[in-house]
Amino acid sequence: MRTEYIHRPAFGIIGSTRVVDAGRLGTARSEIWKAHDERCALIPEVPRDESEETIRRCSVGTHGACISTCNDTVEHLVGGIFDEGTIPQDMQVFRVPEGDWAVFSATGPACETMDDLQRRVWTEWYPEVGILLTPCGDATIEHYGDRDSPDCRCELWVMVRRRPEGL
Repeated sequence: MRTEYIHRPAFGIIGSTRVVDAGRLGTARSEIWKAHDERCALIPEVPRDESEETIRRCSVGTHGACISTCNDTVEHLVGGIFDEGTIPQDMQVFRVPEGDWAVFSATGPACETMDDLQRRVWTEWYPEVGILLTPCGDATIEHYGDRDSPDCRCELWVMVRRRPEGL
């Protein structure tokens, strides 16, 4: 697991969401992505309307967001970086504020690698570094390379209040 610290301006992620039990996120992630892939397979190469154009332009399916709720559930969003355009009825835009991020990366099969990154970040990195999370700290951003590749580059972004000294 590689770690780097970066600063990023505010951005948005557009996509569709599903609420799952926090303890079931690992198994639900592949189901959520499968449903997304089936939906996007119905969009022709030449989009038929502005909503389909937004989905293509924003590369919906390259990013995810996990937003914790107050009742042991997680809202998992499958999406892409939103710039502008018509928001499809079954999608929403999650606004991410400007801030500092700890970015963790690893390579392997997409869902398994992301599950491993999630586990390692919260059981190894977080207890050891003791970094302060922001008020937006219960949201993490996922970024995927080619999800069909056995060597998919996966990134997990955690917003932090300050960078650790010396890093």
